[in-house]
Amino acid sequence: EFFLMPTLIGGAAEKADPGNHEFLTIPTPGRLNSSPSPPMPGTPVFSTEGGSFTSSLSITLKPSVAGETIRYTTNGKLPNSTSEKYATAISISDTTLITARCFTPDGFGGPPITHEYLKIASNARQFTSNLPVVVIENFKGGSIPSDPYKNAYMTIYEPGSDKRTSLMDRPTLGTRVGIKIRGSSTQNAPSRRSLSRPGTISARTGTSPH
Repeated sequence: EFFLMPTLIGGAAEKADPGNHEFLTIPTPGRLNSSPSPPMPGTPVFSTEGGSFTSSLSITLKPSVAGETIRYTTNGKLPNSTSEKYATAISISDTTLITARCFTPDGFGGPPITHEYLKIASNARQFTSNLPVVVIENFKGGSIPSDPYKNAYMTIYEPGSDKRTSLMDRPTLGTRVGIKIRGSSTQNAPSRRSLSRPGTISARTGTSPH
């Protein structure tokens, strides 16, 4: 075990602006702060948040900070500087996962925002239950392995004001997960059980459903 004793080193500046806050990329312990990093990029704003739909949707995106560029993916990967650049509305007609990030003119990427759009089959649109419903989608990722975890997306639907759960209502939670077959001695039995592990999604602060 060990303890850390932080020491704050301050300095005086004649023309310091207390209202001007900047992030510092490189720590300078024992010395005055220097080399402020560029301002943090903003986040993309979705015209429609994730949820259920029945036919088709047109999703538009806009940066929260003017002048920034949005890049996005639909394959579950983190958008980078070479990902598809958003230019026109994204049309979807099937279950789709959209992850988008804002980039500054200098190429600095902000936190990714993810939304899942779950197309509900016609025979499930009238379904209701008095219990919560969990939907796990792996986007045609194939069978569930015993190891390692396979990427997927989980949405949780809970009873509404009428005390019934409907897949046509907004989900209570949507988050990335990892899934695998549980139980090395029973995984080949006719009745299989799966175990999901919540994933970590970059956002402004720590872990987030987006």
